[in-house]
Amino acid sequence: TCYVAVKDFQVMSTTDAWLNSGKHPFKSVGIDSITEVQKRCRDFLGGNDTLTERNWGDLLIKMENLIRYYRDLTFHPVHPVESVTFIALSDPRSGRVKPAIQGGLSISLPGYVDLEGYLYTEQTPEGENIRKLLINPVGNFQAKDRTHVLTAHYGAAIINPDIEEMLFVYNEGVNNG
Repeated sequence: TCYVAVKDFQVMSTTDAWLNSGKHPFKSVGIDSITEVQKRCRDFLGGNDTLTERNWGDLLIKMENLIRYYRDLTFHPVHPVESVTFIALSDPRSGRVKPAIQGGLSISLPGYVDLEGYLYTEQTPEGENIRKLLINPVGNFQAKDRTHVLTAHYGAAIINPDIEEMLFVYNEGVNNG
């Protein structure tokens, strides 16, 4: 495990370049949170000033490129990672609970990933809290499973999700489907 503190947006580019070298031992990459990374990018572009219309366009381009570059680590020719996870805060203000991302990225982000989920806790009748990952849209929650493999196995939500188990289920489904 390696933790990289992102105190400015340039760190994301440096980290991406290192991961794309293929000279790392990692099987997965997680970004927590893409909401914060977008804020660091906004700071990089506009400092403490309000962003101009051009800055908003630059923000979208830089963030979409970043998402695609990290996602593409799963296709790396020398050392592909098994999964890339983007975590975002939730934003229910639009009436739909979805990632708290500003501008056009809120529209394009779901198209760049295979799985968009909403992680929440639910209390069982016995009083135990369990985690669930919603992977199909229900009510006001935005979620999707573009592969349909995980939905076929788990249904609309995964109870106590485990990334390694999910990857096993996905790979088995792809290889046998």
